[in-house]
Amino acid sequence: MPWTHNTTIFSRCKSPEERRFYLEQCLQEKYTSRELERQIDAASFERISLSQPKLSAALRVLQPAIGEVFKDRYVLEFLGLPEPHSENDLKRRWFKT
Repeated sequence: MPWTHNTTIFSRCKSPEERRFYLEQCLQEKYTSRELERQIDAASFERISLSQPKLSAALRVLQPAIGEVFKDRYVLEFLGLPEPHSENDLKRRWFKT
């Protein structure tokens, strides 16, 4: 991993968990330094940690990989949607550009 990634992560991340998250993401997703900055600016760590699905223990035993089913998350800040926005706002903005 490039030195720039390390300095960015260690200077901008507050907790050891957040640092570990971005380090693992960089290795797994092969982020460029620009993409890493974008992910940190978009608060990917907070979004993912807040959006962890609440799954029962029985379901985890029956389907160990169930946590990976809904793992795709999207950051669409470039669309300039107002907060809060609806799915219709997203569709209108998406098909407009």
